[in-house]
Amino acid sequence: MIPAEYRPNYKFAAELEKVQEINDKINAKRKGGQAVETFYFRELLKNYNTLFEYMPQNRDFKPLYEVCRVGAEALSVTYDPSRFSEFYNNCLAPLNEKFKEIENNYTVVAKIAANPVQ
Repeated sequence: MIPAEYRPNYKFAAELEKVQEINDKINAKRKGGQAVETFYFRELLKNYNTLFEYMPQNRDFKPLYEVCRVGAEALSVTYDPSRFSEFYNNCLAPLNEKFKEIENNYTVVAKIAANPVQ
């Protein structure tokens, strides 16, 4: 029996991949000292809306999801370096840590053992 908090990865795999791809592009621009175009945040917001409903829904995760949604929505309208810094520190960096936590603690790995009859 698989606990209810485990959600099938295939239902959000495309969104997760897209979010991680956009995060990589945003990080590259941040490290290069460049402004990040607002369309990246529109794409993040669109993918967050699907992705977050399939991620763990406990008290440690839910506030982060809301911070990410609100920040992405604001930055999708106008890029502001100070708002971006807040978004990065309060959403992107912690969200990457949550992705690692999900991979380690919430991912079901199928294991099978075979004992061939000889």
